[in-house]
Amino acid sequence: MVTNTISKEAEETLARLQVQNEQLEALLIQKQSLMAEKEEIEAALKELEKSESNEVFKIVGPILVRSTPSKVKKELEEEKEEIEVRLKTIERNEAKLKESVEKAKNKLRELLPALQSEAPSAA
Repeated sequence: MVTNTISKEAEETLARLQVQNEQLEALLIQKQSLMAEKEEIEAALKELEKSESNEVFKIVGPILVRSTPSKVKKELEEEKEEIEVRLKTIERNEAKLKESVEKAKNKLRELLPALQSEAPSAA
């Protein structure tokens, strides 16, 4: 009876750990994507700084639109700021999830030796 309870608890902990690992992986993919987007924006901002032109073109959907460097720079800086906020949120969630994963791993480590000691030994 006790073995079934511990076994069920270990199964539930393992299932929770697997779900958390999948969530963590999804967060890391989002984080990588946002970081790449941020790098692209930073590169575009550097190019705008180098440019001496009074007009630039930006992609809007399937077309190119003429704009001023100052307007595009402002838009890019706002977008970069939004990405940085989203990255901070993802990093906080990542830290919480890693802590939760670690707790689940520790709980499994506690449960598995208990299961092994209760299992009938082969003689």
